[in-house]
Amino acid sequence: MELILKDKRGDLTDIMTVGFWLLVIGIGIFAVMFFSFQTISPLKESAIGEDENALAALNSWETYTSLAVPGTFLIIFFALLLGILVSSFFIRTYPIFIPIYILFAIISIIVAVALGNVWGNLKDITEFQAILDTNNITNIMDVIMSNMVLVTLVIFILSLIVIFAKPGGGQPEQIGGNTPF
Repeated sequence: MELILKDKRGDLTDIMTVGFWLLVIGIGIFAVMFFSFQTISPLKESAIGEDENALAALNSWETYTSLAVPGTFLIIFFALLLGILVSSFFIRTYPIFIPIYILFAIISIIVAVALGNVWGNLKDITEFQAILDTNNITNIMDVIMSNMVLVTLVIFILSLIVIFAKPGGGQPEQIGGNTPF
């Protein structure tokens, strides 16, 4: 069991996985915001909105939905980015595999084009465009998702630097060798 846990290292396909999860989480956040904005206004106008405590709760819900929910996208984005960089640090590889890594990057960029197109088609829906215009956090989320190809390229370059420029030059551990990591 200890040997299995010790051999857990990063994977080159992590970059494609990050793009997919960003799209899924982004669409999920927009669905939550859409549902909340569609239900808050009718609740405020109903008999529930006449009570001061209920109105305060609805206003709090609206504030949370418009600020905190899109903020979770940024937290998840940076957590995934950090996860890529940490897992890249634990990949022990020879520099000869740089062309294979570049091939995976090209595949990841092609996948990012498709994911960016899905996001672009979602933005064409007028109801979701209204959600994008709510505040600056959703605008940042839109910039990240609309520029998925550029984001993927930057993540790839950072990962490439971490993989091949770490102490030991990216060389695999030698049996009996003393490596700092």
